[in-house]
Amino acid sequence: MVKKYYQILGVSESATSEQIKQAYRKLAIKWHPDKFSVKSLSEKEEANKKMREINGAFEVLGDEDKRKRYDLGETNFTSDFAGSACEAEMEDIKERIRRKQEEIDLTRDLLENEEERIRIMEEMWLLNAEFIDRDGTYIEISAAMGFNFPRVYASDLEAEGYSHLWNPYKDWLDKVWKMPITLKRGEKEESDELKKFKAEMFKAIKEVGVILETRKKDKEKSRKNSSLERDRVNAIEAIERELRERGIKAEDLGENSNYQEQINNLDKQWKIRSLRDKIKEYICHTSKEKESYGKQDNLRHLKEKLYQNEEEWNKEKETLLTEVEELKKTPSKNNQEKLTKKVNDLEELAKQLLKEIQVLKVEIQEVKEEGDNSPSALSFINQKEQELQLKQSRLQQLNSIITNNNNNNNNNNNPWPIIPIVGTVGVVALLGLIAYRLSKKRVRR
Repeated sequence: MVKKYYQILGVSESATSEQIKQAYRKLAIKWHPDKFSVKSLSEKEEANKKMREINGAFEVLGDEDKRKRYDLGETNFTSDFAGSACEAEMEDIKERIRRKQEEIDLTRDLLENEEERIRIMEEMWLLNAEFIDRDGTYIEISAAMGFNFPRVYASDLEAEGYSHLWNPYKDWLDKVWKMPITLKRGEKEESDELKKFKAEMFKAIKEVGVILETRKKDKEKSRKNSSLERDRVNAIEAIERELRERGIKAEDLGENSNYQEQINNLDKQWKIRSLRDKIKEYICHTSKEKESYGKQDNLRHLKEKLYQNEEEWNKEKETLLTEVEELKKTPSKNNQEKLTKKVNDLEELAKQLLKEIQVLKVEIQEVKEEGDNSPSALSFINQKEQELQLKQSRLQQLNSIITNNNNNNNNNNNPWPIIPIVGTVGVVALLGLIAYRLSKKRVRR
């Protein structure tokens, strides 16, 4: 069953935030009090009621946090437009209307004076008109707050820095429901006082909306700058760590020897990460040429083979499996130690690979959120996604090798296998029985 708020806005429960905004705008325009300014009081009241429902639904579904809570079953939400604050005033006017209607009903047949009857009917009309005018003004101001994106709430308007705009309207609900207004049937069915106040409110809301939009952009810019700075620091640290581990100096990097300056001048995360990867690959190539690490660090050698093409990796994997099987065929303390060392290296490599996969997922997501749809950025994302798939595949294969060897080791760790034990016990028992019978024959003789 479609939930009430979704039904009011005419959207599905899976609707996006943009679809919800569009549905709200469409309905708000349709039922806005301005559209009913020349209609009858009953039509105005119906429009106000509909608009109040639309505002209430959008308050919840238009807010990500409230929408999640609503979807989980929560129904008690405090209005950001402070609608509940005017309930007492609304009920007071409604009660006065009810009493006036009762007065008319009780005295309808008793009133001989036509002028008195007209006076009471006029009072009844004024009460209805007052309620609809005040209620419509409240709804229009609330809608104006909701129409400004980012949405403007009373709490935003009261925030520090906006007091010069908001202080005159801080108690706007009290003013809407309590300020003296003048209405006259057939001439002035909407008060000038509320019209003027409404126009002032709209102006203040728009001005604050501009400020909030600017503040939002500044925050986003600051966040991006902070993320870029973090990426720059991380990229430089990654390059310097690679240089230290491989015994390479910065001057050996050729055109990238001033890598710090190059990185600090880049303005996109994907550009920083792309240059970082390029320099790390160059360091790897340079260290291979110098042969400064290959024979000394088996783990690094294996890790680099891990990222080769499928054919190269399969050759390395076959070599690794052959070495393991050879060590198993000739059990000895020395071979057992070598086998344990190989398995430990593989486990350490799997841990490193898992960490790289987690980091890579975050990097891909961050670059996507950066919103750069240029061909170069999209190419970088595609390249990273392919790298992620490769690493996930290699990790799966590594874990398979580790699991198989751990199982075999557990089976081989039993120094007294059950079959040899049973066989040995059987032979000893048979020899004992033969010896016993031979001894009995000698005694009889």
